[in-house]
Amino acid sequence: MKIVETVASGLRSLDVSVLNGVFVAPDSKRIENHTLSQISQKYNLVINGNFNVWQRGTSFSSAGYVSDRFKNTSATEIIREENDVPIGSKYALKSTATTTIRQYIEDGEKLINGREVTVSFMLKGGCSIDYADANGSSKFSSNAWEKFSHTFVAEDVNNLGGIYASFLDFSLDAGTMITQIKMEFGSVATDFYCKGYGFDLLLCQRFYERNNDLRRLRASRNIGSTTYSQIQVSYKVEKRVAPTVSCNLNLTPRYPYDVQNEFGFEHTHNTDEEFLLRSWTADAEI
Repeated sequence: MKIVETVASGLRSLDVSVLNGVFVAPDSKRIENHTLSQISQKYNLVINGNFNVWQRGTSFSSAGYVSDRFKNTSATEIIREENDVPIGSKYALKSTATTTIRQYIEDGEKLINGREVTVSFMLKGGCSIDYADANGSSKFSSNAWEKFSHTFVAEDVNNLGGIYASFLDFSLDAGTMITQIKMEFGSVATDFYCKGYGFDLLLCQRFYERNNDLRRLRASRNIGSTTYSQIQVSYKVEKRVAPTVSCNLNLTPRYPYDVQNEFGFEHTHNTDEEFLLRSWTADAEI
C-alpha cells in the first residue's frame, strides 16, 4: 500500500506493508500499530498529545482518566487550561498540585523497546518524564512556555501482565501546564503536528467512547407474558477489546457477536412502556 506524506518539495508516496497488524516502512522500521495515529501525526506514538479531546469532562479531583488517553495517578485536581496556551494549541493540561499523568501505549513493549526514541513537549512549570520506570529524565522547568525533549533507548522493566503495553509518565509540579506531547523514533524532536479535533477524537474512541444522543425506546417483542425492549448500537470506532458498557438506565447489556464494534441493551417489563436512553459509555482502556 502507499501513504502520501508531505515533504519540503511537495508530496511523495511512501510504500508500506502490513506485518501482524503493524505498518512497516521500506527500511523495515515499525511505525504504527493497529491505527493510523503515528502515520497521520508524523509518527507520534502519543495519542491526544495536544489535549484536544476531553470526553469525560474538563475538571477532575480524583485519580483516573482525565483528558482522553491520559490518566492521573493521584487524587489531585486536573483542569483543562484554555486561556494560557502556547502557539499551536487550543488547550493544555494543568495540575494544581504535584502529581503524575500517564499514557499507556498499546503494544509498546513490542514496538518501542530497544529502539531510540525522543519525547518532546511544551511546558510551563516543572516536570520530569519516565518511560516504563526505566528511562527517567532530569527535571525540566520554565516560567514561560518552552519546548523540552528527552532522548533515550527504550527499556521496559515494568511488565504490565502480558498485555505488551508500556507507559509514559510525566511528573508535574504544582501549577504546571503541559501540551504538544510527542514521542517519536530517532534522536530528533521534530515539530508537533496535529490533524485536528475530529481525527484525535477517532483515535481516542478506540479506547473510550461517550455518546449523549437521546433515543426513545418502546417494547419491541413479546415472549409469553413478558415484554422486552431492545436496542442495538454501533460504535463509531472499533474498540481495542470488548469494552465495559454502561448507560443512564438500569438495562441489561446484550452483547452481539461482534463485541468490538457494537452492543445492545435489553429491558424486561410486564406492561407497554416507553423510556429514554440519554447516554452511554464504552470503556476499552488499557
